[in-house]
Amino acid sequence: SHTVPLSASVSQRILRESFLCTSKHIIATPISFDTNMSLGKHPPSPVAPFSDDAKFVRSVAVAEAPLGVCVHPATGHLVVACDDDHCLVVLETATGTEVRRFGADALKRPFAVAVSAGDGAEVAAACVDGDQVVFFDWASGALLRKVPVARPVDVCAGRDGAWLIGSQGSGEVLEVSATGDVVRRFQVTVDARPGLKAIALHPTTQEVYAVTQSSEDIRVFTYEGEFVRSVGKLQCCAGLVVDVAGHLLVSDWSPVRLAVLSGEDGTELRKLGSAGRGPEQLRFPAKLALANDGTLYVADNDNNRVQVLK
Repeated sequence: SHTVPLSASVSQRILRESFLCTSKHIIATPISFDTNMSLGKHPPSPVAPFSDDAKFVRSVAVAEAPLGVCVHPATGHLVVACDDDHCLVVLETATGTEVRRFGADALKRPFAVAVSAGDGAEVAAACVDGDQVVFFDWASGALLRKVPVARPVDVCAGRDGAWLIGSQGSGEVLEVSATGDVVRRFQVTVDARPGLKAIALHPTTQEVYAVTQSSEDIRVFTYEGEFVRSVGKLQCCAGLVVDVAGHLLVSDWSPVRLAVLSGEDGTELRKLGSAGRGPEQLRFPAKLALANDGTLYVADNDNNRVQVLK
């Protein structure tokens, strides 16, 4: 495998905090799906925290400018949301071998992706330029539904088959049912201003963490939307996940790095990586995903790869 460098214009487009870009039109190629991929029973939330001595162990080449990344909690497959081809790519986690791709005829700049657990699993893709979150059947790749959301920049699986969606356009977190109905929404930005960069759900306390664009606060809410506390600030955060120990794992562009923060007060506990194209370096790191075993996956956008830390 090899990677294909992005142009400077694409890099600058990614860097804009408004996440604006001009989308390309993609012609979809018919794809065959393996419907025999085992989904297993409903697995538990990630059971291993991100290790204190975790390090960069390898990278997976993804030539289409990865923005979003997630791990199927039952099969372990890696799902990558690709900016250049406006599609979702499923990879074997261990080898990086492409299994299939889908969504090119339905997606417009997928910025984040998430997978639900258990039989009947679904894939949700937040399309920041399409003002919608698009849902697919995991086994077949078939389009299920589209939910309109003002500039969605993040999505994660919630309780009881529901989804949590972060809206940059309204500065809200929306809870959407398994049928696509908005059952709850709450403001996370200060003074109801628009602007939201990332959200994450604590795997045990079910608290919702949100990084706001206007003030760069990391704000914490109950699952029902009651404000709990602020835990610090970030300069230019793109990705956020929370491990079972309550640590915040973030991707930042200013400076370029991955950081481990205290979930209580935002204190930086550890920093990994630096700006560049070499080993253990990043260029415009985007979304993050944490597997059940504590392995962290990073969409290293401008290096056209997914970085793996364990």
